[in-house]
Amino acid sequence: MSTKHQKGWYLELCLLFVVSLSILSTINYLYSEIDKDSVYIGISSNSLMQTLPAYLLEQKPLSSLYFNHTSPPLFDAMRALIATFWNADYAPLPQFIDKGLYGLHTVLFGILSVLIFVWIAKATGSRIASWLGALIWILHPGPISMYSFLDPTFITSVFITWLVFELWLLYKGEGAVSRLILVAVLCFLTKAHFQWFFVPVLATCMVLLGVDRKRLIIGLAALSFVVILYCAKQFILFGTVHSYGFFGENLTGSLWIENIGDYDKDYKANCGASSSTSNKADCEKFLSRYYPSDILQIGMTYPEGAKLLSGGGNNYNTEQYWWLSHVHTRIAKEQCAKHTRYCINSLIRSFRQNFPEYWVESWDRRNPVVSDENGIPWTNLYFKIAHNYPWLIFASFLVLTITLVSRWPQTNLMPIIGLSIIPLYVFTITLTGNIYDAFEGGRLKFLLEPVIFTFIFVQGVLSVRFIYLGSRGRQKDCREKRGEEVIPRQN
Repeated sequence: MSTKHQKGWYLELCLLFVVSLSILSTINYLYSEIDKDSVYIGISSNSLMQTLPAYLLEQKPLSSLYFNHTSPPLFDAMRALIATFWNADYAPLPQFIDKGLYGLHTVLFGILSVLIFVWIAKATGSRIASWLGALIWILHPGPISMYSFLDPTFITSVFITWLVFELWLLYKGEGAVSRLILVAVLCFLTKAHFQWFFVPVLATCMVLLGVDRKRLIIGLAALSFVVILYCAKQFILFGTVHSYGFFGENLTGSLWIENIGDYDKDYKANCGASSSTSNKADCEKFLSRYYPSDILQIGMTYPEGAKLLSGGGNNYNTEQYWWLSHVHTRIAKEQCAKHTRYCINSLIRSFRQNFPEYWVESWDRRNPVVSDENGIPWTNLYFKIAHNYPWLIFASFLVLTITLVSRWPQTNLMPIIGLSIIPLYVFTITLTGNIYDAFEGGRLKFLLEPVIFTFIFVQGVLSVRFIYLGSRGRQKDCREKRGEEVIPRQN
């Protein structure tokens, strides 16, 4: 690309970024039923189970992040960074942090729109298609709603989209392993989907995509260094290599071990998160009725530094939940060792329950901008599209299959398999994200929704182009058979 064309390309991306934020701001202004000087924030980031209280992040930012065992640290690190600029005259600290996250999400909304635009442009070679696809995405109620939901979902969705895009660039021979590893690190530090076992999964992708040995080793070494360093910290402090403090409860929930879940009213009263009177001693006494002491005794002491961060509001970064996660993990392992078939059937049960729930709409109808009554008028149209994603994906795969068959035997399937592994990995982890019958479909689907949308749109454009060119070719053949002169169109 020449310097002139490159400058034009960057100006076009800047224009799209401005257009996306302008459309978003206009929609919020026209369809919001709240005070025009405020913004809609469905749930404060300070009230989430996986986040640390705002006052801890402001008073003890480094120790808070170091002793955090509830969730990966990057989201709280962003909140802590925002808290350093807090001015008590402006707003209370939790609201100040939420406004900062809201501003960050707004910028990421524009970046995600640009990323989808670039992906479609490179995949189709059409500026018209890329502008059309980007505008359809910008008007999508999913991102319009999710950017104002202040949990790690929106940020992670941007990172996952970037990750899959970098893999696609490697598939096309244009990618950079350095960028791929950077975004892989960001995913690992942001969302619990990406644990230590994500490293061999990504390594498999890179091998199948044909990354040369030198770049493969250097890239995986850099990623492994970050992962091992973090997991070592977790293991030394908390006896676990996971970054998710509710891993054990999620495990027993997806395996339907029901006597240690909220299905059991006695468990809920003694150990449940919703109980205001539960504590470690009462929970241990209750569980000792069913399980031997060696399962209930962790064999290590909860760090004193972590104890200083416990308590207050919705803080689940406590000794009780640390201990409970260990106990649930041990119970799940013991049950599956004794009743392997039950565990397998339970996972199948979870998949069957979660699959239809996964495809529900990703927007929060409590948000006045996307509400059914007074929200944007095209919500119902997008509702029909979102609920038919499985069929649209199936049709897109059919188009892709036809394309691959038409190029046979030049087609190499290994890179295509490598490209599909990460979306399948995220999809599979998500479908085991239930705790018994509780599953947040729609919101969790948004992790992959930009990738799903781009894949469907690109295959749709390519299929329309194939049909159009095929019909023109048939018309040309007919004219030639009739003896008509075929004059090529001048550019």
